[in-house]
Parts: sequence; structure tokens; C-alpha cells
Amino acid sequence: MDSRSVVDHKARSLYEGLQKVEEKAVDTSSFQDQETLMLSDKAESDASPKLMIEDPNVEASHAAAAGTVEEKKQHYLESRGLNSDKAERLVVKGFFEPVMREIKVPEAKKLIREEVQKKLEQKSDQQRR
Repeated sequence: MDSRSVVDHKARSLYEGLQKVEEKAVDTSSFQDQETLMLSDKAESDASPKLMIEDPNVEASHAAAAGTVEEKKQHYLESRGLNSDKAERLVVKGFFEPVMREIKVPEAKKLIREEVQKKLEQKSDQQRR
């Protein structure tokens, strides 16, 4: 399971994941990952991935990470003519792509992309005011 979130302003991302692998689940492979992209120094992220493994013959792992937009990515995009706002929007869209590739229902993928675009446009509008 791969989970992604983006937080801005004073927003807080809270992730609590639990994967349970029962005793009879021999040769199961399980992985959970949660990543948060923070667009503000006031934003917060708390992640608590958990595994409950009842069978020793499984492969299971988990990870969590939080960070900001890498300056190198931002600078590269700006050096190619994008303003700061457009560069950040492109990085955010790219951040979601690993998850988007896994969504097999085209209608769901379209709705998610539209919602991300809407939120990014709202942020741009607020910054212009």
C-alpha cells in the first residue's frame, strides 16, 4: 500500500496504517509506505505504519517519510522558465504519480487529478491576493 499526502499552511497529515498478516498467509508479501510533502514550515505530518505478523514465513515491511519540495527540483524548473508557483505545482503533481499509475479505474484517476488540480489552483489564487 502506497499512501501520499500534501499539506500546506497549518494543515496536519495523520496516517495510521495497519496491515495484519494472519498465521495461514504463508509466502505473503506486504509493504506499506506513507509519504508527506509539506509546502509550509507550519504544516505537520504524523505517520504510524504498523504491521501485525502472525506467520514467520512472510515478507513484510513499512516506511514513512515527510519532507519539503527539494530546492534542486524547484531551482531546475525555475531555470527552465517556470515561475515559483508553477514549479511547485508540477512537483506536487509528480509526487502523486507513483500512486496514480496504480489506479486502474480511469474515472477514479480522472476525479483525483481534477481534485488535485482544483486544490493547486485554489492555493495559487490565495497567494495572488
